Amino acid sequence: MAAIRDLFKGADEAKKLNDEAKELLDNLEALATVKAEFFQQLIENKLRSAGVGQDQTVAISKIQSFKMQTRAYVSSDTAKITGAVSGAIKGFVKGGSDNIQNGVTSLLTEMVTALFGESEGSESLKSEYYLVNEGVALIRLDLMAWSRAVKSSSLTTKVEQVSAFCLYKSTVDIDKLDFDTFLDRYQDIITAGHPEMTMEQTIAKCKEDFALFKKPLVAA
Repeated sequence: MAAIRDLFKGADEAKKLNDEAKELLDNLEALATVKAEFFQQLIENKLRSAGVGQDQTVAISKIQSFKMQTRAYVSSDTAKITGAVSGAIKGFVKGGSDNIQNGVTSLLTEMVTALFGESEGSESLKSEYYLVNEGVALIRLDLMAWSRAVKSSSLTTKVEQVSAFCLYKSTVDIDKLDFDTFLDRYQDIITAGHPEMTMEQTIAKCKEDFALFKKPLVAA
């Protein structure tokens, strides 16, 4: 797995590509970049409208960070996708337990694997969003990914699929969050720290913490 341009290092190797292949490579790079930039705009628009009107997705308070990448894959790289996604998530979602990180990684890896499992010559698009725990905080992850198989015989020895990824991490707006959604995500933290609690005790603790999160901050 490598950045698109990195697949063709060295002047000698570049000379082996005919003019048609070079033009196709430039077009693939440009197309992947346009896709990634479009995903960036699309996700930001979704985040701005989250929880407004008929939009039932969870509202955010701030965008914390994002990653945008274009990639090219060959058949031998397929097994590396899981490791690459895992590494990206562990650097993106911090402060949580390995179980939480592994859970998020599993969700995103499943999506990416499905993306690259499409039939040859096809074009695929995936879009997902998740609520995850980062320590005691709730964050929203938005991911859009696109893949297109390369059919040119002049490039297939080097590139089989070209793709664009865009991943956003945002803090959830607790003031606009309902208790049921909070309970769905936060109960994992409570049960992990207090495995002896009954279901009723867990719900009561979640209600207590939910009320605490809802309290306005008092200036010092």
